[in-house]
Order: sequence, then structure tokens, then C-alpha cells
Amino acid sequence: MKVLKKNIITDLDHIYIVPLSDFHLGDPLFDRKKLQGYVDWILKTPNAYTIINGDVFDCAIMESKGDTYDAVMTVQTAKKVAKEILYPIRDRILGVTTGNHEKRIYKSTGNDVSEDLAMMLDVEDLYDARGLILYININNKIVYTVYVKHGNGGGKTQAYRLKKLKELTDIVKDADVYIIGHVHDVLTFSLNPYFIDMETGEEKQRKQTYVSSGSYLNYGGYAEDLNFEPGKMGSPRIRLNGLKKDVHVSI
Repeated sequence: MKVLKKNIITDLDHIYIVPLSDFHLGDPLFDRKKLQGYVDWILKTPNAYTIINGDVFDCAIMESKGDTYDAVMTVQTAKKVAKEILYPIRDRILGVTTGNHEKRIYKSTGNDVSEDLAMMLDVEDLYDARGLILYININNKIVYTVYVKHGNGGGKTQAYRLKKLKELTDIVKDADVYIIGHVHDVLTFSLNPYFIDMETGEEKQRKQTYVSSGSYLNYGGYAEDLNFEPGKMGSPRIRLNGLKKDVHVSI
């Protein structure tokens, strides 16, 4: 995974992170109008940033789930559409990952279409296929650590999707915010585990916030065929306080 540091100097007392994932460009169920609304909000909102968290492209191939014959555009066309949508907010992007759908193309051809998109947006230095750890410093005062990964594995029910979110702590133990894509739902919860200060021996609680980055795919297709529980479309708005360390999530 790649570690990225971002210093943000602002006159406001907070910033927003609006993670975007699971567009599935090429699938006829993609809701461009819904996605455009969030992109426009990021563009017009001071101190709003985003993370592109995989499955931007559907990449239906013969060996995969999904209907190859139902695709409404090629992957090449989908890359141009993704650039058209995301280019206006390229300077708001904090990081880019890939998803399991893009990995289908990589496994078959060796071409990483997520990295192609990062290069098209001129943010290839913010890209990592395996995941990202972000250190976000607001006004040289408050630092947040954010762990981002697209995720994998089935998520037929909301309970299982929450479980997949919690599993991120199996990899990174002490982040302030954990973000996962893949589950096609907008979910959040917080925990307050104890950590031991090895120098003082004191117990300290640390709030950890878990967030799924949503999707822009209307219900249907193989999700309906396999009886997946419908989730909420769109993206969460993660508010990081710049005056004191506090995370609030609107879904």
C-alpha cells in the first residue's frame, strides 16, 4: 500500500472527504446523473475532497459475472467518460485505488485500467492498486490517518457488509477513518477501542470511524439474480474537524 501525506491550510474549521467508487461504467444500470450531482457538490464546496476507490469500470468479460452482451460501452470509451466526469475535480483527489472489476482486465491482459485513469487525470502519483494510507494535516494542527481499500468478497446482506468494513482493522490497527468500496451501500459506524501508551502505561481511547464509499449502480443485474439485499446509492460525506480531532459522517 502507498502512504500519502496531504497538508491542507484553510480558513474554515473543517474539510470534507466524499469517497467515490463503484460507478461500473459500461453497465446499463450506471446512474450518471446521480454521480454528477456528487461531483458538482465537491466542485462547488470549499475544502471538499475525494478518493476514487475502485470499480470505476464494469469490465464485464466472458469469464466474469455480469452480462458482456448487455454492456453499453467498451472499456476504452468508459475511460474517456470517466475522465470527462472526474477531470473538473482532479485537484480535489487525495488518492486512487483499483477494484475487483478492473482486476479482471489486468489478470487477462496485464493492463491496469485504473492506473490509466489516474494518468489521464494527471494524479498517477496518488495511485496504488492495493490500498492507501493518507495522513491529512489540517492547518498544521490536527492530523488524521485514513486507510482506504476497495475490498473484496460477497456482501449479500447489510450485516455482512458491516463485517467487511470491520475487517480492515486486521490490516491497519490504528487509523482514525477506514473506507471500503465494493459493497454497494452507504454505511458507517464508530468504535472507541483502548490503546496502551507504552511510555506512560496509560490507557487511551481512540475513536475509529468506518465508512463504505457507496456506489452509482441501480439495483438489478447479477445482484438481483443472486438475491443481494439492495443498498443505498450515492456517497457519504466525511467531515474532519480542523479545530479538534473529531470525525462526523453524513449518509
